[in-house]
Amino acid sequence: MKKLILKFVIWLLTPKEHSIEVVAPVGLDLEYPEEGGVMIKCPNEDYDYPGIPLAKNRDTMDACKAFLPIAINQAYRMLKRQKLVPLDPHYLSKSTREWYRMFSLMIDRDLPSHGDKWRPMREVFCFIWENDDAYRFRFQDILGEMKQDEMKLTDGDAYWLRKKYYNARGKGQNVSKINIPRSQRRKK
Repeated sequence: MKKLILKFVIWLLTPKEHSIEVVAPVGLDLEYPEEGGVMIKCPNEDYDYPGIPLAKNRDTMDACKAFLPIAINQAYRMLKRQKLVPLDPHYLSKSTREWYRMFSLMIDRDLPSHGDKWRPMREVFCFIWENDDAYRFRFQDILGEMKQDEMKLTDGDAYWLRKKYYNARGKGQNVSKINIPRSQRRKK
């Protein structure tokens, strides 16, 4: 495990040659909305794509995404060996119960095969949130400032989320009626 972590850190810190290319089909135009951000114009889609995935960021993001489950699974196994998980939400603080509930909703809405990824993450995150009150209180303070309307799915976000086969049934955010052409469906 230590060798794997060391290889990852070395890879992450090694300078790489990158061009600032958008990871999207050639010929797509970019739009810069007045409120900020970037939209990729998608002529054959119902909505433009929010954000701009840069080629130079993809490698690092992919490496971090590959490393994160390894770290979470290691933490989960450690907690499991000490019989500290699974957590019983009944005995958790109010804010930890809310995180536990939110992770549980995500598990229910995602592909069944993804539950194996989200359950350990829920247990580790909630264990840390519950037991490290310094982080918990600081984040509770700042999360109270969050503009929840900024976090809600727009119609365009819902369109693209549905293409990722996540069953978003959130309050007022039903995207299940969006039809995905057979040619664009992910093969099982």
